[in-house]
Amino acid sequence: SLFEKGAMIQPNSLKPIKGDSAIRAFWFPKDGSVTTIDSFETEILSLVFLDSLAVTIHHSYLDWDYQKDSTQFGMIQKGIVTTVYRKQTDDSRKIWRQMWTDIYAKPK
Repeated sequence: SLFEKGAMIQPNSLKPIKGDSAIRAFWFPKDGSVTTIDSFETEILSLVFLDSLAVTIHHSYLDWDYQKDSTQFGMIQKGIVTTVYRKQTDDSRKIWRQMWTDIYAKPK
C-alpha cells in the first residue's frame, strides 16, 4: 500500500523492477527462501517538495540473513536511497520511484 500502481524500484546493481506484483515478488519471493531483517535504520538527509512530487534522500543501514535449502548467508549494507513520492487524488502520497545504491556491503 506504500507504492502506487505502476511504481518502479531499482535495487543496487539490478535492472528496474516495475509493478506491484514484480516488486512484491522481489521482496517476498515464493521460492521457499527465508530472509530475516535483523536491523534496519534510515535517516532522511533531504526532503524536497516539487508540485505533486516529494523527493527524499536517505542514508540506510541494513543487517539481514538469507536461507534457502543449504544456502545460508548474512549481509550488512549501508547505502543511499532516493525515493520519489507522487500525490494521489485523495491528497496522500505514495512511492512512485525508488532506487538505492550500496556504499558499503559485506558478508557477516
